[in-house]
Amino acid sequence: MRFRLVQPLRQGPGTAEILPNGDIKVTPSKDAKPGDKITVVVKDKDGNVIDTIEVEIKDPDATPPAPSINTDGANSTVPANGGEHTVGKIENPKGDEKGKLVDKDGNEIPGSKVEIGKDGNVKVTVPEGTDPQDAKVIITDGTGKNPIGEIDVKIVNPNYGDPTKVEAGKTESSNNPFGKDGKAPVEKATGTPSNGSEDWAFGPKDGDVVKPGKDGVVTATAPSYKTVNEKISEKLPEIKSHEAGKRWDEFVKQFESFVKPKVEVEFTYDGGSKDTATAGFDLVGKDGKSLLDPEGDFDGDGKTNEQEVKEGTHPADSDTTPPTINKIEPGAKVIEGKGDRPGEDITVTIPGKDGKVIEIPATTDKDGKWKVEVPAGVDLKTGDTITATDGAGNKAEARVSIDTGKCVASAVGFGLPLIALLPLGLASQIQIPVLSDLAGQVDAQLKAVNTRIQQQAGVFNPEMARQIEQINAQLRTVGADLGMVAAGIVLIAAGILAGTVIYDNCNPGGPKSSVKDLELQGSSGSKVKLSSGEKGDAGKKPTPAKPKGDK
Repeated sequence: MRFRLVQPLRQGPGTAEILPNGDIKVTPSKDAKPGDKITVVVKDKDGNVIDTIEVEIKDPDATPPAPSINTDGANSTVPANGGEHTVGKIENPKGDEKGKLVDKDGNEIPGSKVEIGKDGNVKVTVPEGTDPQDAKVIITDGTGKNPIGEIDVKIVNPNYGDPTKVEAGKTESSNNPFGKDGKAPVEKATGTPSNGSEDWAFGPKDGDVVKPGKDGVVTATAPSYKTVNEKISEKLPEIKSHEAGKRWDEFVKQFESFVKPKVEVEFTYDGGSKDTATAGFDLVGKDGKSLLDPEGDFDGDGKTNEQEVKEGTHPADSDTTPPTINKIEPGAKVIEGKGDRPGEDITVTIPGKDGKVIEIPATTDKDGKWKVEVPAGVDLKTGDTITATDGAGNKAEARVSIDTGKCVASAVGFGLPLIALLPLGLASQIQIPVLSDLAGQVDAQLKAVNTRIQQQAGVFNPEMARQIEQINAQLRTVGADLGMVAAGIVLIAAGILAGTVIYDNCNPGGPKSSVKDLELQGSSGSKVKLSSGEKGDAGKKPTPAKPKGDK
């Protein structure tokens, strides 16, 4: 491009010309005085103004100003990456100034350089591997004896420190690699996630690229608990194929990249030099510990990660299944059940003496089964409550069952036909399967004649003889007939059962009858209260009806 120099009239005392090397030479006129200004206008060949330069006339006999340090607008943070970084400028340089970088004790930092350009810019270079620290640039004249000034600088080496813990499904931010309040002269930063971290999400992002801000901070969102569960479930069968003692090492090997991802961040500083640092993250569970911490409990079920992996169970699948308790007979000396995994801790409670509760620990075997022995001197009775609780707090409860033999014997002792009359009565109300089943088998026999009911009510043991005789006497007293029995036998049975051995033996701890006072009235008008045991009019001799016409 060609230029032509034009000096407008009365724009200052002097002339100007462009030298072959492109410099502009200004020559003051003889009448020019210190302080006068000459304006030079640079135009292209078409007369378009390219630049305007103003030159002030100086006093050639005046003492030149001394060099000084100017740090306005400069960044005093210097990365230890072997690149040049401008930290300030020398005003009015003479051109022979020198500089050096020293630590807090005044010792020059090994491998460092300080260069001062013709324009006075001060550039510092700190070699890689230099520890982060506070330092100073000391500027002197050419002799090195006369100081001009100092520039405080902060040497940084980008380092994210320990991996940032991130709970499953949550988001956390990394440390500032340049220190808590560090501000390095970063032009841009770009992050590259490690292989195996596909289930994580990193930011900030520009499209599909991770681009942290100038502070280098990286955000990370960990995979959800569900994703972690599914990921482990995929590989658990293969891990379980190893010997128990080798499973944990295999687990760590297979999940290292998934649990502990990294993002390598490349920094480009002002001036073009580059640096790198790696931000690490660690997937943690409800206990705040890494999934790869052998002492951690990722799913919070009371068992360590290593313990679960060695036992072949899932370290990220919390236990919500309570144990089961097998049927317990009265007087049992052993209680058994099953957990949902091998090696599970179970605590069994049983009622002891004086109302105290006895706790008995157990551990499931390889098949998940558990067993405890009832302490000597403890006699389990029908209706006693037994509990079994696993390590995760899941609780199961069972009651000592009825003695079926006693229940059936009691029913037979009173006469099965009487009990069988209750298809919708007490046997169904209190849900006694044994009696309900027996009732259905002989129901057809009970609709024949009233006398057969009494005939089948045989006496099988002394305990029931008195009660059977009382029932028969009451029936005779009221002159019971078949029609009366068909209409009132349910109430008779309810009144008898509510206070007999049948109810005690067949419904321990169950619902009580709602019948308060049952009453049976015969065809003669006589009444008998069966449930309360009161005789009413049954014990009195019936009074003959007064003949009609008598007054």
